[in-house]
Amino acid sequence: MTTDTTEGATTALVVPFAGPGLGRVPLNWGQRTIWEGIRWLGEDRHYYNIRRTLPVPSLAPAAAVAALRTLVERHQALRTYFTDGSSDGTGGPVQDVRAEGKFTVAVRHAPTAEAAAETAAALLAEQGGRPFEAGQWPVRFCLVMVADRVEFLNMVLDHQTADGSGAALVVEQLTALLNGRPADETPGQAPDPAPARWQPLDQAEYETAGEGARRGKLSLEYWRRQLAVVPLTMFDMPPREPEEQRFWKVRLTSPAAAVAATRIAERTGRTTSAVLLTATSLVLSRLTGHTTGVLQLIVANRFDDNRRALVSELCQDGLFVLDRTGVATFDGLVEAAYRSALVTYRYGFYDRVERDALIARVAAERGGAIRLSSYFNDARLSDDWSAIPKAATADELRALTAESETDVLGKWERQEPTFFLAANECAYACRISLLSDTAFISVAETGAALRAIEAALVAAAFEDVSLTAALAASDLAPIPRPTGTEAAS
Repeated sequence: MTTDTTEGATTALVVPFAGPGLGRVPLNWGQRTIWEGIRWLGEDRHYYNIRRTLPVPSLAPAAAVAALRTLVERHQALRTYFTDGSSDGTGGPVQDVRAEGKFTVAVRHAPTAEAAAETAAALLAEQGGRPFEAGQWPVRFCLVMVADRVEFLNMVLDHQTADGSGAALVVEQLTALLNGRPADETPGQAPDPAPARWQPLDQAEYETAGEGARRGKLSLEYWRRQLAVVPLTMFDMPPREPEEQRFWKVRLTSPAAAVAATRIAERTGRTTSAVLLTATSLVLSRLTGHTTGVLQLIVANRFDDNRRALVSELCQDGLFVLDRTGVATFDGLVEAAYRSALVTYRYGFYDRVERDALIARVAAERGGAIRLSSYFNDARLSDDWSAIPKAATADELRALTAESETDVLGKWERQEPTFFLAANECAYACRISLLSDTAFISVAETGAALRAIEAALVAAAFEDVSLTAALAASDLAPIPRPTGTEAAS
């Protein structure tokens, strides 16, 4: 194999593959969920692309390509075309899994290892900034070389083909292959060179018959019961004049919140995720004036070994409802949130098309549009933080809040959520971001809401406190409403 070694030149390698599995079937339920979100963004749909750069142990390009070929042959999702089905009258979007074909690997040369890192970063931004089109493979690869050795490998995944957990599997297995280990090597176990045992075509069959179909119907029944009683929308106040770029994402990095959430989780015997969800729901209720917090949780749906090892998009929205009527303390709300979240995750697996039709039917019955536009997503791969500081007293913890940092991650003209709280990986701090619609939540209120989550956690860290005290720990005020109106709780 030869490549053009001209610095700055981009060339391409065409790589044939042949792997098991061939079929053209409707999208799986998780794939259909992200399909709607991606298509809704139109030209801005590259927002959903998953971007990764992997360091490579100075391999010859042939060895790197061999690793990529093995990966693509192993996972159906990486050799699937996603189309709307209009060309053949399928009646809806489809996944078209190919057993053989060719994929292209871009190659770029850099003069030094330092320059290679900069080149990889620039290429990743360029590759990740383009949307995937129908008729394209759902993954882009690029090798960054110095002389005749590969130093970095870029990968951009169409979110249609993998969720966060699926992407992590791809990165883990590709890293193993690049380092000369079997893709599925597990410490203490003999490696199995066979393709992944559960594939998207298996998932499609599971959802259309038997246990999967039964679970889907039970989930829709849960949604029907909840939709009949929850507020039609959390944001039932008139919109205000938004910013020129209407949607803002603000991030808070707080070591203090990580320490506090860990202490509360240990005291209550629940997870830090449940603690963060509790604080988020409490602050959302404070902002909107509702006693019931309604959020959609991102449900992983990796509930057994088959699905935990599957590279695909499985995530769906789960309906979380937390009524704080009769709950007096923060610990009590953590317990209520934990139990409600368990139910949410249990019933977050369903046919997306049927769910949308159900929402429309219930809205007609209730005489008003149902808008579920508030979200919570704990995207951390672990429930713990590995390097948080120590704070032995409440005073030390309050002092630690001085180290918290807030920054703006981005601004967009168009997004679907009104309120989207996400928790992301960070070893030394609780890193949460809030994407908000400034027609309802101003930029100042967005930052204040993040600080209010931190303040509530800090207030409840060393002892259980009343919900009133948790909210009073910050100066967050409800979103203004016209005189004489109040939230329909």
